[in-house]
Amino acid sequence: MTKSSDTDTCATLYRFGPYRLFVEPRLLLKDEVEVPLSARSFNILVALVERPGGVVMQKELIARAWPDMAVAEVNLRVHITHLRKALEDAGRDHRYIANVPGRGYCFIAKVERVEGLAPEAVRRSERTGMAHHNLPSVLPRLIGRRSTIEQVQGLLREHRHVSIVGPGGVGKTALALVIGHASLNEFEGAVSFVDLSAVSEARLVPSTIATAVGFRPPTTDVTASLLSFLSERRRLLILDNCEHLIGIAAELTEQICRRCTDVHILSTSREVLRSENEFVHHLAPLELPPDDAVVTVENATCWPAIELFLQRARASGYSGSFEGENLSAVVEICKGLDGLALELELAACQVAVHGVQGTAQQLNNRLQLTWAEMHQGPSRHHTLEAVLDWSFHLLSNLERAVLRRLSIFNGPFGLHAAREVATGERDDPGEVAEAIANLVDKSLLAVTFIRNVSFYRLLDTTRAFAAFKLAESDDAAGTSLRHASFQAKAIEMLLIDARSDHLQPFRVFEPHLGNIRSALEWCFGPDGDKILGISLAAHSLRIFRDLSLLGEYYDWCGKALALIDESIEPHPLELQLREALVACTLFTPPAGFDLAQAIECGLRLAERQRNDEIRLNLLVGLQTRQTVVGDFAGAKETCIAAVDLSRAIGSAHALTIGEWLMGCANHYLGDQEAALRHVRFGLQRAASLRGADFDVIGYDLRLWALILATRSSWLRGFPDDSIEAEEAAIAYAEERGRPIDICKSLYTVAATLWRQDLYLAAERVEALESYSTRYHITFYQALATGYRGEVALELGDYMEAVAATRDAAETLRRHSMHHELTRFQSATAEALARLGAIKEATKTLDMIQEIAERTGEAVEMPTLLRVRAIVASEFNPASPEIKRLLTKSIALAKQQGALGLELRSAILLAQHYITCGQKANAKATIEPILARFTQGFSTRPLQTACALLQQVS
Repeated sequence: MTKSSDTDTCATLYRFGPYRLFVEPRLLLKDEVEVPLSARSFNILVALVERPGGVVMQKELIARAWPDMAVAEVNLRVHITHLRKALEDAGRDHRYIANVPGRGYCFIAKVERVEGLAPEAVRRSERTGMAHHNLPSVLPRLIGRRSTIEQVQGLLREHRHVSIVGPGGVGKTALALVIGHASLNEFEGAVSFVDLSAVSEARLVPSTIATAVGFRPPTTDVTASLLSFLSERRRLLILDNCEHLIGIAAELTEQICRRCTDVHILSTSREVLRSENEFVHHLAPLELPPDDAVVTVENATCWPAIELFLQRARASGYSGSFEGENLSAVVEICKGLDGLALELELAACQVAVHGVQGTAQQLNNRLQLTWAEMHQGPSRHHTLEAVLDWSFHLLSNLERAVLRRLSIFNGPFGLHAAREVATGERDDPGEVAEAIANLVDKSLLAVTFIRNVSFYRLLDTTRAFAAFKLAESDDAAGTSLRHASFQAKAIEMLLIDARSDHLQPFRVFEPHLGNIRSALEWCFGPDGDKILGISLAAHSLRIFRDLSLLGEYYDWCGKALALIDESIEPHPLELQLREALVACTLFTPPAGFDLAQAIECGLRLAERQRNDEIRLNLLVGLQTRQTVVGDFAGAKETCIAAVDLSRAIGSAHALTIGEWLMGCANHYLGDQEAALRHVRFGLQRAASLRGADFDVIGYDLRLWALILATRSSWLRGFPDDSIEAEEAAIAYAEERGRPIDICKSLYTVAATLWRQDLYLAAERVEALESYSTRYHITFYQALATGYRGEVALELGDYMEAVAATRDAAETLRRHSMHHELTRFQSATAEALARLGAIKEATKTLDMIQEIAERTGEAVEMPTLLRVRAIVASEFNPASPEIKRLLTKSIALAKQQGALGLELRSAILLAQHYITCGQKANAKATIEPILARFTQGFSTRPLQTACALLQQVS
């Protein structure tokens, strides 16, 4: 027998489908490729596959994933959603995890358990990080910080929030970055670096963190949705340069520590945050030799401050000796600079030019001058400014000018941007490029990489110093103007680049946000170029929208329009700004903002300027808003105007939009034949327009058309077409990757419930609940609650059905949204009737029927009549009202072209006839309606109808 090697690893293995799950190595493979899972999701999966076919209760799964912690059930649903996505569980062909409503979950695939050797993948000593991180490129090896790195890493394991506190130039950022890279495996790649040096206002901190972690909050309440997002997995969050935002930094770190139990925070600051969970690590300067030490060439590198100076001097080109007096001068330089890393590097860069003795003499003179001028503040801050001032004066005139001008950049910037902004009227661009390279060599300008593209950036201390010098010069206004002008030109190129990365365009915009903000701030400031500011605001909507910063954009758009309103002369960009104002407020209008008036103002201006394209877009916005608030008759009028306009425009793009608008209006007004015809024709036309963008007023009309196709196809009696459209909508939204789109696509669960696929409906409802809770989207949270109530109604849990549908309806009313309101209230009435609360059910139906008639929401009328029949049957099973109401419901559904609704009421009427012993009437009711179906015979309503027909035949 051959003896196994010591490196062989025995592991418990579960096989299901193409997957292999190794318990001890904690690894999931699909066809030998690792499938990334968070630690909690992995624990949940193990708990499920251990008992295939059995129900694992929610409490048990929570205990496995969150031992000794009390968490809400929504956390479990979030991880179940992620598991299904990781397992590519499409819900039809690949079913693994099923929901058992009210109880827990069941792993329904066949599972084989074996004991065997773990694959080679789990024997690696270092596993690749599973999640995306945004850490800048790895810094050079830190000198003299090994024990500090280990100490801070240990503190991070013991404490949720550790602050590295120390003076400017001591190396806080470099230390945090090294620790971040060293922690990638421990946090499964989920390490996010947030540079706050480019943020000037406290209100922008939450959105800056959201951008850094790859989260796009779809609501104006950025903090709430960010906390929900962060709570889903273990993560290390590095908040760099907090000292100028102490208040908001302390507040947010406290909230994160309270709400996000798996998030650890590493912050850097020149002062303590004094937050509730903060553990402070004071970063000391690099170690220096004591006064009585004998420093020799052989032992000099025993002291990290001297080692750093010597290494940097050699790297800058110094080839002379460090013996004798030169070594003594090095020791004095290091002591005079207090062992601060940045100052040591700046000073060492001058040795190649001035020699050791010359550098020491010049530095000593500068320090003495600074001390004579300063009498307050920490001595190390004096030293830092002195060294920066000394380094600045050693530069050439052009290098000094370039460094001053580059301080205008707020965040990273490319070489082209640097040359455009740093080149004055009399400067040679080639010489400016050379000066930029020299500043890099002299450690005054750093190089970093973002998405494999090189960028420059100034360290915050250097930038603050250079900005002070810029303000003192007569070049500040010109530099600000060049910077803002460049941002205006750069936005156009950014939008082009974003089209090539349509799945994650926000990654293209993210590095440039700080500079766009700075340009807008200067333009709208007292000395800024207001005309340029208007142009910047008009063209930057897409950037702020894709970064989920519509609330901030609303402010910039408002400033631009206020300037235009003050002017007597018309502005060519006013119409574009009016359209942008509607786009950023359509679904989340600020308090006191009159959206209808904003749309009307834009429409009048578009008509005066004869800009039919923007006029059509604004009509789309108006119809969308009218539909959301329940003004269906008004939406039809708007739709007719929009369709007439699209025909006048005549382009295939405009005609497609017109078809979809007509489909939407007819759907809610109860003409399902026309609705489906217009929607399908629009989708066919859109398919021929490859690459066409149907994102109008921030609303994806192609996705909405797929959702309408899902609903109208079922209503028209085409269940299989409805399923196909439903899956297409969800797949399209997932490809787009925007959370708001994914929530919209799950709106198709309405059709899933119509066809009574309860398992799939429960899964889709959970997914909608998970996404809407994670991203804090109130509207879709309400829809998920209402649909959950409908699932409970179908399962006979009437108390839960009443509670959930009432809760959903109340939320929708509170936010003046009518989507599905009638549907949920109908479900409330049916559940009340099943509980015997007949009067309350009748009162509810009277109220919602009055509202439906007033708003013109005809699509729900057949259902209201069907529910009235249910209420009547609960009161008196033999009541003649049952037949009258159901017959009227069937006739109205037929009039609307809604064969699916005809069938639901016909099934109920046939069952009533059977109860009354009238089988012939039951057959006469169900047979002709069933005969009109050509598909969908595997769905539950048609199977029920077929069974009834067989029973009465």
